[in-house]
Amino acid sequence: TLDGSLYVGGNFRYFNGIETRGIFRIDSAGNVHQLGTAQDGCGPFNCYPVKTISRYKDEIYIGWTPATINGGTVVNGIARWDGTTWKPLQNGFEEGAPNGFVEHDNDLYIAGAFEVVIGADTAYGIVKWNGNDWEGLAFPVYPDDFPLAQDAAWYKGKLYLGGGFQFAVEGG
Repeated sequence: TLDGSLYVGGNFRYFNGIETRGIFRIDSAGNVHQLGTAQDGCGPFNCYPVKTISRYKDEIYIGWTPATINGGTVVNGIARWDGTTWKPLQNGFEEGAPNGFVEHDNDLYIAGAFEVVIGADTAYGIVKWNGNDWEGLAFPVYPDDFPLAQDAAWYKGKLYLGGGFQFAVEGG
């Protein structure tokens, strides 16, 4: 929720006859509001699924697969809504999409099956976003594949990931 509104995402194109294109807001009076033109490239009845939604620093963040939103704004799998317009997080993901968000110590941790280029390095499966910049978390990479992190949670000062991994990882 943000400002007393509930944000809803999925693979739908319409909600109660209103074209919402995969995501919408319900205000405290129960009225449905579009968020810009939302997803690009929807089919006649549905859109790519919004996989995860989170509030972070008074903006709404979504994770999904398409490269563009709101009539051509390039976001590459992850976008944020500031209450007026959709914005990218730098260049988004090179490949893949997020599956879960968790906020901790004023940073947003993003888990998924993706890769993000950060300077000369590439991060996979889990990254930290401080509102302006990415930080990789040195997650191991499998040959010819990257990890599938389904979600993340903080517990007793440690970050835990759930997902499809070939081996357990501990540290850092």
